[in-house]
Order: sequence, then structure tokens, then C-alpha cells
Amino acid sequence: MMLQTERTYVLRTTETTWSAALSQSLREPDCCYAVGSLDCLTSAQANLLCLRELQSSRTAPQGQDRAELESWCVIVWMDRLTSPWSAEQISNRFRPRHAQQLVVLCVDAQSPTAGWSGWIVERGEIRRLDGFQIVGRNPVISERQVSSSDRSGLDIPNEDRYSRLQPVLGSTYNAVRRATVLLIGASRSGSVAAMELAALGIARLIQIDPDLVETHNLDGMFWATPADIGRSKAVVNGQRLHQYRPDMAIHPLTVSIRDANLRLPALCDLMVSCVDDEIARRHAARLASRWLLPHLDIATQVTAVGARMNPESAAEPARLESSTGRELRADVRLILPGEGCLVCVGGQATKEMENFERFAPLSSLTPDQMQPWNQQRLGSLVTLNALAVSVGIQTWLQYQSGELAGSIWHRLTWRSPTDLAIESGYVRGRQPCEHCVIR
Repeated sequence: MMLQTERTYVLRTTETTWSAALSQSLREPDCCYAVGSLDCLTSAQANLLCLRELQSSRTAPQGQDRAELESWCVIVWMDRLTSPWSAEQISNRFRPRHAQQLVVLCVDAQSPTAGWSGWIVERGEIRRLDGFQIVGRNPVISERQVSSSDRSGLDIPNEDRYSRLQPVLGSTYNAVRRATVLLIGASRSGSVAAMELAALGIARLIQIDPDLVETHNLDGMFWATPADIGRSKAVVNGQRLHQYRPDMAIHPLTVSIRDANLRLPALCDLMVSCVDDEIARRHAARLASRWLLPHLDIATQVTAVGARMNPESAAEPARLESSTGRELRADVRLILPGEGCLVCVGGQATKEMENFERFAPLSSLTPDQMQPWNQQRLGSLVTLNALAVSVGIQTWLQYQSGELAGSIWHRLTWRSPTDLAIESGYVRGRQPCEHCVIR
């Protein structure tokens, strides 16, 4: 029985996984199938089905050979078949168990971009697959239908507001306008990132931050006023963004990224992390790997050069002693799915901290005593934050246009008026990595 449902179902895999399966199918013409397990994630409006590995098969995989409650996927290379299959024929061919969830994607191996058809078989019912996404260096997004509630902002005409933007973005304009971005952090860099993303015309912004506005946030958090002290940072940003972009769907979430009950209101196309907490940063990296999301991480730091940071107490502001200057540093990393994560690309974390991050409750004390922030850095500069964020957002635009050859790391260092150094390079994570290999 074909089931009609308002929820959308999207299959997502990485370019690495897809290319390997396609290459193997072309080398072995007698292989009609590729099979792999799925990781299923649910948002308020859609189900995301993440496919990380595929194995070729000459015979039709059977549900009885898979775990009883497993979600699994079969790719059918339709050019190897004598005639197309109906949805009922697909269910009978693979015979999934009643409690299993089976996704079948039919593609022509000779012309994989020519089109596809897909079905989901679950508890004796069959529904169509709504979307198929390949994420990586050359992202491909193909959707059978687009829900108006899931793609707000698409029906707006190209009015004068974007007349200067559209010629610059060219063919990537529509992809940017359709984008849903998950932004972690709503304070200094996070508020700048929210503003730039909104100005680019994205369709939906989900911003996560559990903290409240404090007095010291007012010098670097856009839109925050003295009247907002004590209010949620995410809510303050959301209200101001709504005034600026009333057509954009905005979801301020006042929870921690580490909250086990975190549930996103929509599927995302990009994760941006603007946090000053290494535990939160590594947790964001793990979620990006799990959801097969491009992960843009933006970090800034201002420290003293040739000086000793020596506040007498945690409450005393940091000061420079015999300083020769300040060093401004920013690290901007865009990590693509299937190419590692922040930890294996360049993060340094002890095994103890990794285990604490993964298993400790949110209210737990860290195993190592954390130093006050003013014993580690001088403070924060809105100019540096804005510079780093702009580099990061522009890197994402280059990814959207297909200009990047892989994951990339930009490091900006500024020590004197004539010493602005920018180092950029493609990076790839070490494998296997416990953070980005989901078991």
C-alpha cells in the first residue's frame, strides 16, 4: 500500500561514499546493487536518513540477513535491469522485516545525475522518498517536492533588495537562498555570523545558545541593548533578525548543543560554530559528522606578545606587563562530510577529555580545573570577530560554487601594523577517528 504523508524523507550521503560505490559498480557490471546501514535523525518536519558506507552485491539483499530493527538502504543500478520496478516489486524483492526501515534508491549508474526514484518500506507500508543529497566537494541536492513550511523564503521574487547580491553569486544564488543554517553561539562572533547569513538571504536560521546577555556582551554582540541584559542571547538575536528579515524563518533555541534531547526544527545544510568552549566545539564536530553536514568553525583569540598574563584574581581584568604588543589570531575551518572532523584535522584533546565530553552530564565539573578566561587571553575585539566571520562565510560561498577542492583551514595572525599573515591550506582528518566515525 502506498502511504501519503506530510513528513518529508531525505536520504543523505557523502561524495566519498557515493563515488566509491559508483566506481565499483562500473568496474563490476554484474553487480546490480549496493547496500549499507542508515542512521536516522528526525526533525520537526522531516526525517534525515544518513548513509555512510556501501557494499556492492551481485544478488538482491534480503531483510532476513539484517538486524531485526535495522534501518538499511539498497541502491539499485537501474541500467542493469531488464525493466523498471514498481514499488510493490521492490518490497517483494528485498523482503524487509516488519520492524525494519528500508530505503531503496534506483539510479542509472551510467548517468547518475539524470534522475532517480526512491521508496521507503516500513511496517508493510510504502512511501516515496522526497529528497536525495550528496554532500562533499561538489554538493548535489535533488528533491522530488519542496514543502512550503520547510523552505520558507523561496517564493519571494528577486526584488531590489538582492539586486546587488544576485549578480555576484551567480548560479549559487538559489542554493544560498534555499539554505537552512544551524548556528551554534549567539554572542560576539555568533551575532556577526547571524547578520551576514541573513544579509545573504538564507531561508532559515536555527541559532542555539543557552546563555543570557551580560553587560560585557554589549561591546561585541550586535543588536543587544542594555535593556536586553538578563535575556536569552538566542531570543534577542531572533527578535532583531525578524525585524531585519521578516521573510526568513528564525528558530532561537535556548538549549546547550550537548543536550541529549536536542531536536532541530528542520533539516540543515550547514553547521556554523562560534563558541569559546572546546567541549562545545568538539561536540559540534561530532554532530556535524553524524548529520553529514559541512561544518564551518570560527575561533578568535587576542593574547599578549612578550608579556605575562597575571591577574591577581579571576575577577580582576587581565593586564599587560612589559608587553611588546598583542597578537590577534583567528582560525577558520570548513570541514566537509567524509573528510574528518575538527578533532582529527587539527584539534588537540586528551583521551580523558574526550570521554568526559561524551559521557558526563551537562552539570558535571570538568576533570581538569578550568582557568579563568582572563588568565588565558586579553579579551575580545569585534573587529577581529567580524574579520574571521567574513572569511568563514565567504569560504562557504566558495564551497557552494564548487570552487573548493576539499576541506580547508585559514589561519589569520596579526602582530603589528605591517604583519598580517594569512595561511591557507586543504586539510583532511586522520582515520579512523572516534569523533567522526559513527558506530
